[in-house]
Order: sequence, then C-alpha cells, then structure tokens
Amino acid sequence: MQEGPNLATVECDTVKPSTDADGVRTVYSQFALTQFAQGKKALKCESGTPWSQCLNKICTVDPANPDKAICACDVVRTGEWQTAGGECDTATCKTAYWSGALLADSRNNAEFLMEQLKITKSPAEACPVPKQ
Repeated sequence: MQEGPNLATVECDTVKPSTDADGVRTVYSQFALTQFAQGKKALKCESGTPWSQCLNKICTVDPANPDKAICACDVVRTGEWQTAGGECDTATCKTAYWSGALLADSRNNAEFLMEQLKITKSPAEACPVPKQ
C-alpha cells in the first residue's frame, strides 16, 4: 500500500477507504507512478499470457502487515499488457499473475496522471527489448 497521487477510473466515492465495525480496513487498487519513480521498469507481455486486472478492485488491508493489502482482481488473458512486476524477465509473463494493464490503457492513465501532476517527463521506462 502506498500513499500519494493515484488514479481510479470510477467516481472517487466508490473507491473510498473504509473500516468496518470489526476493524477490517478496506481500500481499492488504483494506478500510480510510484513504482516507476522507484526505478521499476514496464515489462511488456504478449496477449494470451495471464495477468491481473486490479484497477478499482476491492482490497482488504493485511492485519498482520498494514503496509500490504490483499485484492480481489480479475485474471485476464487477452490483449498486450504491461506490468511493473517481473524484473524485465519476459518468462515471468507466463508464470505469474502480475497486476497489469492493457498497453493503451496504461499509456492513457500515465498521461492523464502526469498532466494532473504537471509532470513533463514520465518516470516510466520500458524494459530493454530482449535479444532474439
């Protein structure tokens, strides 16, 4: 879990954090540039490989580690997509359910967030193209 500027594609009231009567904290997965600003690179994966679509999905804060949350994401296998996971190893596109986004959506979300934050240079860099 991270604090800071982020983006949801639904009304803000529908993704507002909450705590129930039993103290269970709920948050929602949103897009941020934080991982890229920390040096992670965007790994591009082929259509047909599995990935997790987590944007706007409900998450429960881990009571044992409040810096983490467990989210209920959709597993998708269509469209070229990208993730900040996988450490630029394309083999991981087939062996993990990384949180990702379709390429076009990822670009649009990053551009919108940059515009809102008045950032002129994106912190997101692509992984190097693997040698064939």
